[in-house]
Amino acid sequence: MQNSMQTQSKGKYNIKKEVFNIILLLILVSAYSLPLGGTPVYSIVVIILLLYEINLIRNNKTHINKIWLFFIIAAFLSICININEIEPFFKPIQRFCILLCVLIVASPLLWNWKLLLFREKIFFYSIYAFIFISFLSFIGYFFGYGIWKNGQLTGFTDFPNSLGLLSSISAVYILSYLDQFKGLKIIIPISLITILIWIIISSGTRTSLITIAVSFLFYLYLKSKSLIKIILICILTITSGIIISKYITFNTEFIEGKMQDQEENGNSRTGLFRARMLEFNDSPIWGIGTFRVNKKYWPVNTKTGTVEGGNSFLIILSMMGLIGFSLFAIGYLKIVIPFLRYILKRAGKNLTNNEIFLFLLTISNFIVMQQTAITLNAGSYQTFYTWLSISIIYSYNKKHLII
Repeated sequence: MQNSMQTQSKGKYNIKKEVFNIILLLILVSAYSLPLGGTPVYSIVVIILLLYEINLIRNNKTHINKIWLFFIIAAFLSICININEIEPFFKPIQRFCILLCVLIVASPLLWNWKLLLFREKIFFYSIYAFIFISFLSFIGYFFGYGIWKNGQLTGFTDFPNSLGLLSSISAVYILSYLDQFKGLKIIIPISLITILIWIIISSGTRTSLITIAVSFLFYLYLKSKSLIKIILICILTITSGIIISKYITFNTEFIEGKMQDQEENGNSRTGLFRARMLEFNDSPIWGIGTFRVNKKYWPVNTKTGTVEGGNSFLIILSMMGLIGFSLFAIGYLKIVIPFLRYILKRAGKNLTNNEIFLFLLTISNFIVMQQTAITLNAGSYQTFYTWLSISIIYSYNKKHLII
């Protein structure tokens, strides 16, 4: 009788857990999708997560990562030093408070084992949300939904590049679990990845295409650790792609248009990088002020204070100077390099699908960070997810005593 009651109790608990997981997924989908909720929901989610994590911090022994603590202090000091020069529309204090909340929730700034486990749950359910949004956008396309004014596909996101990023992360995740499908079942993940690549091309996101190609090569290496095999598979893949392209047409006009525009009007990325370096030259030690750019080097939306940063590392260098940049670089590389080295040493030696995914995602995020400034824009879920990804690698390192 007692065993029966325990079984029933366990069953009820599992049902509650599954219901909670479904609700969590739907909330994250709403937070990451502009048409389904967007920024207001994202803000509420961050506040709820902050309150929950504060409770975990109060009730468990919590450690402070000194590098990230000093990084936060440097960000604040950069604002204070440049406060008379920072235009009001940048709202630096308000944005600093938002960034601090995001870093407490998602970054390795504070950690204990319960915090790390909780962040892992949010991390993977965010992946599931990205996959859901990507394929929902694909379905929506056939009903004429989510086409941007210049023809690029936005789907259920706020911008074509956002859709490309979510789709590339989704593709990398599915790729990491490719070996779980045997025989003819392999058609399922390959078909899903093909659809995601189509979405990326339709969104005109070149960086996401690069991350897919690089991820594919690293996946082959991690599974076989054979450069010869990689070369042969690449040749086969390219040949197959040429053959398939004769029967399946991908609309690449958006990507080709961007490349042509760069040839005719100059490379906008080069202009952004140059602007960041000019700002750094103006104030190399403390930067020109966190969350601020110089209007004379690049246009600014004076109503919202939003800008296109161009590069995650250069935006910190220009805004926070050598001090802030050094702290970020040390903190980031101290987490990422030991992890990458550890996984590469075990290449071809039965790495788990999860380890492969974390490795590929780390490489992909690094590539994306070269083309987008997603480290300080705390009002964006992309920044939240970037810091969360760093925190997950930090968690892995702690579990495996890598650092």
